[in-house]
Amino acid sequence: MIEYKILDSSDIEDITNLDQIRLASFSIKEGNNFFIDNIKSGNMQAIEMIVNNNVVGGAYLFISPNTHSITIERIFILDKYQHNGFASLLLEHILSLKELFEDKYNMIINCSIAEPSNDELIKFYKQNGYKGPNAIGTMKRYLDYEITNIIKK
Repeated sequence: MIEYKILDSSDIEDITNLDQIRLASFSIKEGNNFFIDNIKSGNMQAIEMIVNNNVVGGAYLFISPNTHSITIERIFILDKYQHNGFASLLLEHILSLKELFEDKYNMIINCSIAEPSNDELIKFYKQNGYKGPNAIGTMKRYLDYEITNIIKK
């Protein structure tokens, strides 16, 4: 069974645990508190992916009130769960979260490519309908479903 949980600033323990999964999935021994601090301040949201009661991955979303867009800053799955379609399921779940978009954000979902030479990540996003990357490592996807009240006028 697959479940998803949106984390906010009140879920400090879950956010800290999720960040440990991010570090492990990228083989990073120690990280800074960039993502945790931004979630606490309300600039980002985190989503956990839970498979059979185990958190196997997640995503960090940067919400930009200035550009009325959302950027997937990181999407990550633990190594032993990779290459089984979980990242694609998580990505599609993010795109289905209308409450993140309604009356606030347009229908462009950006994704950040921290390492422009990461061919595997670029291939993953292209397989999921993204275009790019551009010169600063951003790929874009316009949402497939129609929500006419998303674009803030």
